[in-house]
Amino acid sequence: MHQVTTPFLASLEGSEITTDADPYVSLPAQTWIITQHLEESALLMSQKEVERHGPV
Repeated sequence: MHQVTTPFLASLEGSEITTDADPYVSLPAQTWIITQHLEESALLMSQKEVERHGPV
């Protein structure tokens, strides 16, 4: 397993995201605006780790 430092979600500031309503959990559709990139962290995993449901 390796940690990745390259941002995947760079340049999304100012983007408008609309979520779908989900009647099963009573969530209405909402619109969000990404105002600031806070932090992200990613881990590279092998196919075996994915099949095992994540790193151990």
